[in-house]
Amino acid sequence: MASQASVASSQPDPRQLRLIAASAQANEARVCDILAEDPPWTSSTDHDALRQALQKAAARGKLSLVRILLDHGAEVNSRRENEVPALVKAAEGGHADVVAELLKRGADPDGRNRNGQTALFSACLKGYNKVVEILLEGHANVEA
Repeated sequence: MASQASVASSQPDPRQLRLIAASAQANEARVCDILAEDPPWTSSTDHDALRQALQKAAARGKLSLVRILLDHGAEVNSRRENEVPALVKAAEGGHADVVAELLKRGADPDGRNRNGQTALFSACLKGYNKVVEILLEGHANVEA
């Protein structure tokens, strides 16, 4: 029985799924409404949902949404195996303002995507010169 309870508690609840979906849609007002719901966002599955929401907002280049999620406890470097860090997602999309904000908030400038490519490599490959400049200023390792 205990194993069923632990499995159930590790599944996202509807509130968490709504947060992830609203972030994927870049619906800032909806994200704010969901984050304001009780109880507070403190469980491990809450943190997973915040992480996923941050990754989606970063990939879409939604700076204000990224800030809101970080202010509500999304961990800037948090990721699970086989996930791509928010900084890399922002760099891959050419979202210079989001890259700058994530670095300012402590993002690892040398995070990698599933193929082992760094944010800097991805930005160079796609010709996102402003992103490259920001990553270099943020001490991204050119040899990583």
